[in-house]
Amino acid sequence: MSKYTPGPWIAVGWMVEIANDKKPDICTTNQHQFDQGYLRRSMSEQLANARLIAAAPDLLEALQAMTEAFLDTEGSHGSVESDAMDKAYDAIARATGDNP
Repeated sequence: MSKYTPGPWIAVGWMVEIANDKKPDICTTNQHQFDQGYLRRSMSEQLANARLIAAAPDLLEALQAMTEAFLDTEGSHGSVESDAMDKAYDAIARATGDNP
C-alpha cells in the first residue's frame, strides 16, 4: 500500500488539512495559487473538490472494508455485483498505487 498522510482530512474552504496539525496543508483547490486566470474553476467547484479530496482516506477505507466483506460472504453474485466489485478493486489500486 502506498503511504499517504493519515486521515481524517478536513476541508477548510478550498484547503484540505489535518485538524490541529502544524504541518503544511495536504493541498489546495484554489486556482489563484497557479496564476491561470483563464482556466479558473468556479468557487463552488473548488470547494466541492476540496470536500471530495478530504474524504479520500475515508472512501479508501470504506472500499477496502466492503471488498473484504464481499470476499468473506462471496457466493453466487450476479454481474452487477461483479462489475461493482471490479470498479471497487480498480479504485483501491489507483489510490494505493498497486496496479490491478
